[in-house]
Amino acid sequence: MSSAITALGQTRINELRGEEKPLVIDRMVLALVPGLDPSQPVDRNQQMPDPAHVVHTHTIDDAHKGYVNPDQVVYSMILGSDVGDFSFNWIGTVEAETGNVITVTTTPETPKRKTDLGSNTTGNNITRNVMMRFQDAQALTGVSVSAETWQFDYTTWMTARIGEHDGDGGAHGDIRVKISDHAQSGEAHQDIRELLVGHGHNASDLFGVVGVLSEAGGAIIERGRNVNGEYVRWADGTQICWLRV
Repeated sequence: MSSAITALGQTRINELRGEEKPLVIDRMVLALVPGLDPSQPVDRNQQMPDPAHVVHTHTIDDAHKGYVNPDQVVYSMILGSDVGDFSFNWIGTVEAETGNVITVTTTPETPKRKTDLGSNTTGNNITRNVMMRFQDAQALTGVSVSAETWQFDYTTWMTARIGEHDGDGGAHGDIRVKISDHAQSGEAHQDIRELLVGHGHNASDLFGVVGVLSEAGGAIIERGRNVNGEYVRWADGTQICWLRV
């Protein structure tokens, strides 16, 4: 995986600094670019891929923009199992005002499947985080929420997903507790899988339910707690926060 601020993105950052205007990034564009080698450095002179290669556009709301420190901001994309079907190997963050691609991230081809009850196909869930690092990034982007306060309650979300699978909407309290216990490791543990089976769910449902938990990459560099709950931060910029149940 490679990532970089584009040349036009750098120019735009400098322009907005001089004009004392904010850099507003409002979406991520996903594309499947033929012949792309994610092991190679990003070509900083590129902008939007051929429209024929664009597979999805995701709007980034303010709740998924956070700052890590004054020089680092993170934009998060969560795609549920209601999104698909496509594959992508290119992610671009896009400025709202101009449509300029500010950053580009390349990745191995990644499939995104949508749940289709008619064909009994279980979709997957994907989260991707793009970190921008430059001097005074927080001030220029106007991101006012600390990434430490980001909270995506996986326990509640999993209960909703189970409700989608079997329609019973049950509490499944023990499963919620298990996820809270194990979310710190970023792994989908076997005992969660066994709990699902014990409640009458197919083991194959697990990927669609808690696949997001294993998406973070690299080593855990920080863990702690704040007024909103507990959090873990990985080396790739991914951060997961949750409430204890």
